[in-house]
Amino acid sequence: MKNKLLFILLISGFWSCKEKGDCTSTRTTLVNTPVIHPFSEIRDSVRFLPAREMEDPGKILVKGTILFVSEIKKGVHIIENSDPTNPVFLSFLQIPGNGDLAIYQNRLYADSYSDLISFDITNLNDIKEVERAQQVFKSGWFNGKWWSVQDGGLYFGEKIEKYVTEIVNCDEPEDLIAIEDPAPISALEHAKTAPRFAVQDKYLYTINREVLDIFDLDKTPKLKAINSASIGSVNFSFTSFQNKLILDYNYYMWIFDNTNPLTTRMISILDSMSMCDKVVVQNDIAYVSERTGTICGGNQNRLKLFDISDAAHPRFMKKCPMDSPRALSIDFPILYICEGINGFKVFDVSDTAAIDQHLLSHEKDIQANNVFVSGKTVIITAADGLYQLDATDPKNLRRLSKITFKKG
Repeated sequence: MKNKLLFILLISGFWSCKEKGDCTSTRTTLVNTPVIHPFSEIRDSVRFLPAREMEDPGKILVKGTILFVSEIKKGVHIIENSDPTNPVFLSFLQIPGNGDLAIYQNRLYADSYSDLISFDITNLNDIKEVERAQQVFKSGWFNGKWWSVQDGGLYFGEKIEKYVTEIVNCDEPEDLIAIEDPAPISALEHAKTAPRFAVQDKYLYTINREVLDIFDLDKTPKLKAINSASIGSVNFSFTSFQNKLILDYNYYMWIFDNTNPLTTRMISILDSMSMCDKVVVQNDIAYVSERTGTICGGNQNRLKLFDISDAAHPRFMKKCPMDSPRALSIDFPILYICEGINGFKVFDVSDTAAIDQHLLSHEKDIQANNVFVSGKTVIITAADGLYQLDATDPKNLRRLSKITFKKG
């Protein structure tokens, strides 16, 4: 299924014929023309600004006592979190079109629509743009709305009407101008934005629909890809473990071996998974959440376990019923699962054969959508705010703070 924007309304025409095969027409049409925004409009909008309220958080990274929280499509909050009971907003790094983040040493890497940018975060009072790789990404989405690189700029789905007059052959059919979305909007309802980054050792892996680019972050320039691999499909999941990458491809989850970053290669398929599933890996076990109500057509809500000690031959281990699992995170032997309107759950997964019998705690009043773990502090993105919980005793989670989101 493909969405197409079809434009052309014939208003008037003036015909002249000389001989057969020598006939032209002056044709005026009212065209809904795509609005193309110049790249400079976006690139000139990167700013280091005072702190602002949080509205729609995405990815969260922790470096020391500092939280870097992506504000979907807008930029990054920098938060001092040495006291999780009292997080302090320091500043806001405005990055139009930001969805994903990565940190290596004293550099913050961020996407900005089509571009990949690195920032020097050595001085948190004066964060500076260091490098920019242009048009690394060709398309993406934010909260169900596509953007794409078109005609030397960025297209956000906007259109304006204007008249166009042209001379054409009499027998020339009216053109239908089409811009195709890479995937239907319904495919995006379970993901705020496309995952872009994974970091292993000194390498940054970026993914853009059909291409996996590899950057050596110790080289200069750091933002020049040293190699690329063709992958394909629209991706909703991208994670790394040891010398492996897991990403979706053609509605399945694929494992790539990147022991040698210059020869990243696909080695196996987890055909019991779909691209809508969420996955975390620890101790050679992949923990996968599957839920209903996504474009992938899953008809069960469950947790699935795979043994990937031999990544070339992954083995299905077990499935456990869940309510409506979304994101998950693990600090072995503790597994944290977001269940949306059904709350936030904590499991002991020491005994993989009986995970469902070892529910340690259940926060029923937190509508949890995403979770990040930093030591014994658990950070949850919920429907009404960003929660921090002390998980020193996983059976008795202690709430430390809540950052309430700004109302739109």
